[in-house]
Amino acid sequence: MWTLLKETFWFSYVESTAIKHTVVNVKVHSMQAPEATKLARPTWRVTSAAPGSHNSRIEQCQEQPRPQTIDAFMRPDHTKIPLQVKSKFVNYCVDFCCTDLRPFDIVSGEGFTKVAQGLINIGARYGSVDANGVLPHRQTVCDRAKKQAMVEKEALSVVLKSAVHDNGGVAIMTDMWTEDFNRRSYTVLTCHYITEDWKLASRVMCTVEFDCTLPKTAINIHEQINEQLCSYGISFDQVVLVSDQGSNIKAALKHYHWKPCAAHVLNTILKHTFSGSDIEEVTEMIDACKGIVKYLKKASASTAHSPTWLSPRV
Repeated sequence: MWTLLKETFWFSYVESTAIKHTVVNVKVHSMQAPEATKLARPTWRVTSAAPGSHNSRIEQCQEQPRPQTIDAFMRPDHTKIPLQVKSKFVNYCVDFCCTDLRPFDIVSGEGFTKVAQGLINIGARYGSVDANGVLPHRQTVCDRAKKQAMVEKEALSVVLKSAVHDNGGVAIMTDMWTEDFNRRSYTVLTCHYITEDWKLASRVMCTVEFDCTLPKTAINIHEQINEQLCSYGISFDQVVLVSDQGSNIKAALKHYHWKPCAAHVLNTILKHTFSGSDIEEVTEMIDACKGIVKYLKKASASTAHSPTWLSPRV
C-alpha cells in the first residue's frame, strides 16, 4: 500500500510541474514576440503526453491570413454567369454601338476588355455606383493621353539612344499621305532597331500633320523630319533613313544615309515591266484578275459564304 501511494504522489508531482513549466513558456514566448501576437493573433494549445513523459510541448497555431481584397472572393470561372445576364449585356453592347455609332468589333478589342474589367472591379469593391461618377470627361482623357504620350516618348528616346550607340544603330522609315475627306497631309516616322536581347523591334515615333500652308518641297519636308528627330535627341547622321522614291522626299534625304524602300522598288519594277505594248496577253490577264478582285471586295458578306455565288457571274 505504501508503495502504491508513493508512486501516485510522484506521478502527480511530475504532472503538476510539467504544467507549470508549460505555462511559464507560454508567457515567455508571448513576451518575446509582442508584435507577432498582435498581428497574427495566435492560438496557444498545450498538449501533454502520459504523466511523467518528457514529450509535453507547446504548439503555436497561427490562423491563416485572411484575404485583404474582395478579389479573392470573386469567382474566376466566367461560365458560371447566368445566360440571362450575358444576354442582357449583349443588348447593352448593341445599344452602345448603335447609339455612339461604333463598329461591332469594338467589343472584341483589348482596350474595351480592359475598360469592362476595370468597371467590374470597381463595382465589386464599392458596390452599385453611378456610372457618371466613374466615367471621366473627354478632356480629362485627352489630357491624360498627352501625359502618357510624353512618358512613352521619353522612354523610347532612351531606348533609341542606347540602340544608336550600343546595339548597331536605328533605321527610320518615313512616308507621307493625304486623307481624302479634309485633304490634310500627314508625315509618319517609324523606327526599327535591335533590342538588347537581339530581337527586332518596331515603334511608331510620330504621326504629325504637314502644314497645309506650305508646299511639299524638299526643304520643308527636311525641316519637319529634323524637328521630330531632335525631339528624340537623335540626328540625321546617326540613323539610316528609308522612304519611297518620291522626288521631293528623296531630295530632302539624299545628303544622308538614305535607302529606297524595297517594296516600292519592286512595285516600280513590275509596273514598268507590264506596261509595255508587246505583252498584251499578260496585261489582259492582269486586268481580268483585277476585275475579279474588285468584284470579290464589293460582294456582300452574306453571299460570300454561299457555294454558288460565283456561278451566275463567271
